[in-house]
Amino acid sequence: MKIDRRVIRTRKRIEDAVLSLLNHHTIDELTVKAIAAKADINRKTFYNHHTNVHDVVDAIQTEIVTALTVQFERFDHDAMLHDPSPLLRLSAQTLENELAVNVFKNHPLLLSAFMEKLKHAFVDTLISVYESNHDTPASRSYFTTTFTVSGALDVYLAWLQNPHGVTLEQLSDDIGKIIAEGVISFVGDIHEDR
Repeated sequence: MKIDRRVIRTRKRIEDAVLSLLNHHTIDELTVKAIAAKADINRKTFYNHHTNVHDVVDAIQTEIVTALTVQFERFDHDAMLHDPSPLLRLSAQTLENELAVNVFKNHPLLLSAFMEKLKHAFVDTLISVYESNHDTPASRSYFTTTFTVSGALDVYLAWLQNPHGVTLEQLSDDIGKIIAEGVISFVGDIHEDR
């Protein structure tokens, strides 16, 4: 089902208004009235698209997570096991350049909630890809995948908050090497256990 362009434009205006207002206010300070005024719509129109302010932020976060997951699914997954750096660089660049993520940086709870959604999406995607291509027990791949994704995203979260003079490319390459060495070792151990 195709969504009407007017609906897309209105949702975009609402999202842009929320992000603009978040530059100067906390999420709890935002009102539907202020968002509607900033988006140049009426309150009824806002409620036709969202139930409240948090729903708008959730929609923004979900759009970014979906876009990153789509990027992730396009990668050669077998090659990624040996060198995840290209995927890590692309994901990190998206995070760094995404306007909403830059707004969320000033709101630690929003940034943490976003990273948590991203973690769950990446874990789910990795597990489905990995289990369909390998005969690793589901429970082992779930925990090791969660460990790996959580660690990488926590490092990116720390970098977003304070890069400490490290470039995004250096960080992605370093994390990629660590992940690749760990995955290769883990897969070898699994096969030895059989």
